[in-house]
Amino acid sequence: MTHIPELDQIEHRTWKRYSESGLTDIIFGAILLASTVSAVMLKIDLPAPWPMVVYLALVVPLLLIFLGINQTVLLPRQGRIRPGPSIKSRGRKVALAAFLCVGLTVLLVVLTVGIRGHGFEGPPQEAALARVAAPLVMMISILLFFGLAAYFLDYRRMYLIGILYAIGVGGIMLYIIEDVGMAIAATAAAVIFILVMGAVILIRWMRSHPIPLTTEGPNEG
Repeated sequence: MTHIPELDQIEHRTWKRYSESGLTDIIFGAILLASTVSAVMLKIDLPAPWPMVVYLALVVPLLLIFLGINQTVLLPRQGRIRPGPSIKSRGRKVALAAFLCVGLTVLLVVLTVGIRGHGFEGPPQEAALARVAAPLVMMISILLFFGLAAYFLDYRRMYLIGILYAIGVGGIMLYIIEDVGMAIAATAAAVIFILVMGAVILIRWMRSHPIPLTTEGPNEG
């Protein structure tokens, strides 16, 4: 089968249109919002597993809203995008980066819970270093994931989202471990910035991409 370079460019432009809608930004912000609320619940000593229940109670409806907006707003305007070989290759690279970063994140979450519940055994200097290192390594992991995802998917706005996410998650950890009030305030500011940015971009995208006046369905033609 002859490879046609122009098809790769068309495929790339079509796939990139999805990120231009701002909907992905909103769902990232919503997940960070749920994590922030869950962290506050944990900090006020809400017994387990209620912080996780609160998190799921927020995330599940938000994901359903995301799917609803995707069906009612995006699909009628651009149809259903099915990734081709080049996009699938990029997706596999992002999935590998996500797997490595999630593994590191899970270890750090376990470490954070241990700090919160039992503290560190050993010299105070080592305990203080561990409390600082956990949020720092978490932030580096998040920056690495979002940076690689932005590069492989050519989603430039994800670089900014990654920075805001690192600030947000780092703030959550500092708030839980060290009781730094300004840290959770920084997280709230990051959440608001991501959500407002995504909402503004989505509204502008909807205005610039009206629903086509055609008798064919979004997946036809």
